[in-house]
Amino acid sequence: MKHLKFFYLATALVAVMSLQSCDEYFYDNQLVGAWECISFQGYPIPKADEHIYVNYADRTGYMEAFDEFGVWTTFPYRWWTTDRRSIVIDWDYAFGAEPAEYFYDFDHGFLYLTDPWDPNRWWQYRPI
Repeated sequence: MKHLKFFYLATALVAVMSLQSCDEYFYDNQLVGAWECISFQGYPIPKADEHIYVNYADRTGYMEAFDEFGVWTTFPYRWWTTDRRSIVIDWDYAFGAEPAEYFYDFDHGFLYLTDPWDPNRWWQYRPI
């Protein structure tokens, strides 16, 4: 009888462990779509700083923004979430940019990205 109890316990343990994902990243489908930046720290975005993020379900995307010459340009990236609060944007290495990480949150349909190193730096986005 003791062996049978151990068998049931071991079976339950294996079943629970097999339900856990091997993927170390959490996927938040709320981030999929096009997001237009409308404010920085509560102030409207100046024309020169306007930008749009477009996230696809396959964890690729692009940002459209003005480059240093004032030309509207597309910057591709890969993205993923490390938990239910952080998004990592890994820019195409051709642009020489380091990956960026932000805390994210949703409120009344708006997306908020916050700099994890300076919580006073945050952006508000609306879906487009």
